[in-house]
Amino acid sequence: MGNKVKFYNRYTKSLEEESTHGELFLRLLYNSHLGQLALNQLIKRKIFSEIYGRLMRRPSSKKKIRPFIERYKIDPATF
Repeated sequence: MGNKVKFYNRYTKSLEEESTHGELFLRLLYNSHLGQLALNQLIKRKIFSEIYGRLMRRPSSKKKIRPFIERYKIDPATF
């Protein structure tokens, strides 16, 4: 299962936890000097988004969908 992050739910007015995709990667980006450098010099750039988008549009990326749905307990009926 993915790592858990805590958040405040405004509707229930309580602190809750949920699994977050890429949580470790996000913490590295936002909480380290090297991550900040990568974030500002590469990841925030349009070209990074375009390359990642092309990769995820490839037919081979379809095999990632089912495991993602199962890992994060997403209801497929919501799509």
